[in-house]
Amino acid sequence: EWKIFNKAQQKNLRNDLPVSQPSPNPVFLYDTSQLKKGTILQGNSSSDTIEGHEYSRFVDSMKRYLGVSTDFPPMIQSSPGKKDLSEAEQERRNALKVNICDPKYEQQRQWLLESGAKSSQWILEYFIKSPGVFVGGSPEQFSKIVKSYAVDPCIERNQLSKRQTKQEK
Repeated sequence: EWKIFNKAQQKNLRNDLPVSQPSPNPVFLYDTSQLKKGTILQGNSSSDTIEGHEYSRFVDSMKRYLGVSTDFPPMIQSSPGKKDLSEAEQERRNALKVNICDPKYEQQRQWLLESGAKSSQWILEYFIKSPGVFVGGSPEQFSKIVKSYAVDPCIERNQLSKRQTKQEK
């Protein structure tokens, strides 16, 4: 964050930054959510799910990128860490988890959202337009996924939680 440096310091720092060069190697760009059919994206609704046709487009684009024609096995068949665990081990793991929606993490969440928004903008405005960058799947689906980096998941989680509470009453 440049704001903490005065003009002279900013100039010196900019002069010390290496000039970036395009990679001589092609890049296949994807989001890990594209690896599993049925992945629910930001929004948690069926319209925000990687359905079979989007997954097929993703796999086909990867095959074209790699120059192969053979089919791939399903990429992700289960969630990592989801095994039959003892109750004690599951409790231990649960104790290590952080709920980013807790008010005590508001500052960290805002920082992550700001970073996500900047990353999303840079990826969509610059990186995917670079020579040698191939986007996995449909550009529209990838764009939708990357734009979700700037969306606060806690807003929808809170709304969903309130709806579920009303239904239970």
